[in-house]
Amino acid sequence: MTRDTKLADEILTLASATSLDYQEHVLDVVKAMNFTRNVVQREFESHEHFSEMIKTCGREPGTNK
Repeated sequence: MTRDTKLADEILTLASATSLDYQEHVLDVVKAMNFTRNVVQREFESHEHFSEMIKTCGREPGTNK
């Protein structure tokens, strides 16, 4: 997580030296990156939970055994 924070700080620091229009675009990109990360993280956790359910039910995945 520290690496992500350092990257975000670096992006915002460099963007602050540019025009306001460019800063708005950079902010949009950072927001999109954050949204994407949250979606991927939720999907991963959901699949991880689903995988644990399959393991505990005693059935082989893809079969009715």
